[in-house]
Amino acid sequence: MYIGLDTKCDPKYFGSSLIIHHYQRVYGSKIFTKEILRKLTNISLPDLCTIEQGEIRKSQLSLKKTREFSINYTGQNQRDTSSLSEVKDLASNLIKEAKLLKIPLKIADKGAIIIKPTQPPFPFGKGTGGMHIETKSRLREIGFAFYKEKGSDTNLGVATAILKKLEEFSDDDINLSGNQDNYQYVMATHNSKDPVLLANLYKRLLDFVKEDSSLFVIESSSKNLPISEKEKIEEAPVKIHQGHYLIKRYRRGRIRVMRGPNWNKPINNSKEILRMVDAQYNLKIAPKYWLQTQAAGKEILSELAKII
Repeated sequence: MYIGLDTKCDPKYFGSSLIIHHYQRVYGSKIFTKEILRKLTNISLPDLCTIEQGEIRKSQLSLKKTREFSINYTGQNQRDTSSLSEVKDLASNLIKEAKLLKIPLKIADKGAIIIKPTQPPFPFGKGTGGMHIETKSRLREIGFAFYKEKGSDTNLGVATAILKKLEEFSDDDINLSGNQDNYQYVMATHNSKDPVLLANLYKRLLDFVKEDSSLFVIESSSKNLPISEKEKIEEAPVKIHQGHYLIKRYRRGRIRVMRGPNWNKPINNSKEILRMVDAQYNLKIAPKYWLQTQAAGKEILSELAKII
């Protein structure tokens, strides 16, 4: 079984999988049956990819019970004949070329040779936790990694849409792997060994992430559980490049930041958002307040009250 999307609504289109392509050439279209799961209009590509990821996930779980197979690509059959020293040299040259483009990269895992940006755009990086932009499979893949609940259908869909926007990967080049109990990966296979090409690819990927940063969902963590509104002391709505947020302060100094448009779950990177608010509104919060999120949140709310 293959699950895919068709933005052209072509009745003769069965999918872009290479398996489908080759079997269709040998046996013809008569061996395939096609079922339309959903018809959607006025929908963005990220939203469309989110729905696609949900359907793929459901189909793969269903097929396990019937001992049938999904031919949606996972990248599990890839092989690499490059030596470890060759991969290390490519990594070193990639970092040098990226530096010329003002994209600082680092080797995050010397054993697996995983390269990540040192200053990833929001919502990736240490502040969020569990969301990464990185390479995989000894540099042959580039894309996204999501830990546990961060691997929601929405995030997997947005990541897939961004890789499609690069316009150099087919559906078979983009694969979903991993599992919900650990990391899930949305990766695009390029197989290039040209450091200049890879540096430019990394730059374009980061640029698209910046454009679509507000589409990613930051799930609430156990450390940032919702608090009763009866406990609320003050709040302030703010707008930054990443979207609309609501900063709330509760009794005992607790700070929660909610993200629009739903406002129903506290995000788990409050301090990072507070720093962005500080920069956006030019509040110039003193360094001493950043030692604790509660202190920074209270001071930011105090300063915002003077200008909002």
